Amino acid sequence: EPALQKKKSWIGGRKTAASPAKGAATPQWVPEGGAPAAERPKWKPPPKDQNANVPNPVRMVTGASATPPNKGGRPAGNVRAPPEPPDYVATMRMEDMLREAAAAAPAEAAEFQAVLAKYEGHPGVQRKLAQEEAGARQRNLELNRPAYFELRSRIPDKVGLVEPKDQKGLEKVGCSPELARAILDRPALRMLRATRAQLDIAKAAVLKPLQIDGTLTELEARAVAYALPEAPYDRHSPEGLQREAWRISNKQSFE
Repeated sequence: EPALQKKKSWIGGRKTAASPAKGAATPQWVPEGGAPAAERPKWKPPPKDQNANVPNPVRMVTGASATPPNKGGRPAGNVRAPPEPPDYVATMRMEDMLREAAAAAPAEAAEFQAVLAKYEGHPGVQRKLAQEEAGARQRNLELNRPAYFELRSRIPDKVGLVEPKDQKGLEKVGCSPELARAILDRPALRMLRATRAQLDIAKAAVLKPLQIDGTLTELEARAVAYALPEAPYDRHSPEGLQREAWRISNKQSFE
């Protein structure tokens, strides 16, 4: 018999055999009330309920039991359909939003103007604005300038931003009946005979009806776009803010 050590050991509260001598086989530990550890199955956590914390759980249907989708590609049954994408998404630049807010609220115009000046003073914004202005100026010369001079030659020089106001007066200064009706229907054509100085001193109430909209043909819209002032209006007064908002709105409506 191999020599065993006399010292007893206590493991897990159960008295076991004495430790074997050096070189002898190590006896396997037997936990109290169970099979050897090598034969016991490994512990696994209980399965998690995926819908335990969901107020309205979605029924997941897979395999052959899945319900076919309805017409239009939407799932049938209790399966929640994905949201539909919007038909139209409108965006607005920060500077345009501040200009419109200042024009709409003259009492707070100074605060909006201060925020706009701080925003436009950023080097990255200045670089971006310079690139956009250079590209718009080049397109204006190449595409809009020919249309401007073509239509300007058809309108008598006595047609102003406001006068004459009726068809009889327009015909009296040299407009044909068709041209007179076109000017009355599309007031923006009056800008083609206005000088830069007249547009610079015109009041916001006079400029407001002169809009580039869907009533203009492409040739007319290009001509009016070229007639728009390039230099911004003074933004330190409510009147100047309204005129600048008119100028920016017309430029963006065509670009």
